Amino acid sequence: MTEVLVPRLIVVKGECDTKIITLGKGKHVLGKLPDADTDFESIYVSSIHAVVFEEKGCYKVFDGNGWDTPSTNGTSVNGKKVVEQGQTLDDNDNIELAGGEVILRFSSRVGTVVKPEVVKVPTKKGLVVDEKTRKVYVDEQLVLTPLTAMQFDILQHLYSRKGDACSLNDIYGAGWRGNKVGRYDWSIQQAIHRIREVVEPSPSAPQYIITIRGFGYRLDTFGSSPPKT
Repeated sequence: MTEVLVPRLIVVKGECDTKIITLGKGKHVLGKLPDADTDFESIYVSSIHAVVFEEKGCYKVFDGNGWDTPSTNGTSVNGKKVVEQGQTLDDNDNIELAGGEVILRFSSRVGTVVKPEVVKVPTKKGLVVDEKTRKVYVDEQLVLTPLTAMQFDILQHLYSRKGDACSLNDIYGAGWRGNKVGRYDWSIQQAIHRIREVVEPSPSAPQYIITIRGFGYRLDTFGSSPPKT
């Protein structure tokens, strides 16, 4: 089968839970949990250290939150400090956080590779989460845009209790396991938003991950309209 290669950041230096950070639509926050999409262990990395933002197929990196709060120790691209207007990324550019404590290489190649192994696709319609392979399927189609470890853990928790209302505390426990920082509802909302961007046909009108106002979320594997049998 074929697998699409999407723009990504390759971790050259720095400790985090992945070596390849896939960049989707919108923004990706680099820093520390619970504020960031990718969490780095270095004490010199700020909570929101940098933001990589996609617009019309091009990617730019901004220091801090890209608006009014810069990082403590700065962001640079190929050794040059990122200015307030951000820096457009080209293939093989190096992003340095905190004076090189973290180095990320941007890869903009988009293409296909042929994978010889046969992937067994679940035959269920709707949303399917495969815990063993950590893959997600929507209507029998493999979702190629990967989730972060935290986002997958949240989705897997909702899937394990599909049809049930899951409280914010439950979801926080699934996504931020072992984190001693108190619960931040807006961080949960941001994580759910990212998951919806990946699995929902229309993230602004979600079919699978339903908001239970004042309580939490519920996952409906067949969406708002169950398939006919």
